[in-house]
Amino acid sequence: MPEDNKPKKKPGRPKGKTRGVLKLTHERMTSICNFIRLGSWLEVAAEANGIHRDTLKNWLRRGAIYAADREAGIPPVKNSAIFLKFYDQVRKATAEAELLDIER
Repeated sequence: MPEDNKPKKKPGRPKGKTRGVLKLTHERMTSICNFIRLGSWLEVAAEANGIHRDTLKNWLRRGAIYAADREAGIPPVKNSAIFLKFYDQVRKATAEAELLDIER
């Protein structure tokens, strides 16, 4: 078959790859937040849990958007709860880590 007649691959995510939302579990949230409380950087805590920093930033960005919507009284969208919870937990863990650092 000549090169020009080969079917072209469709652009997009390769088959078998999961989207980031499926990787955000309650267990992973807890683990990341525990590392943060111990004084770890956000990116390092995510990496220790097998999460790329871009995925972490995407989760936190989505959580921040949904948190702003919540503050504005906008009803939540589908699948927003997990990102809101993660965003809130990361903010709380970061504050707790800073308070522990002050005490030392």
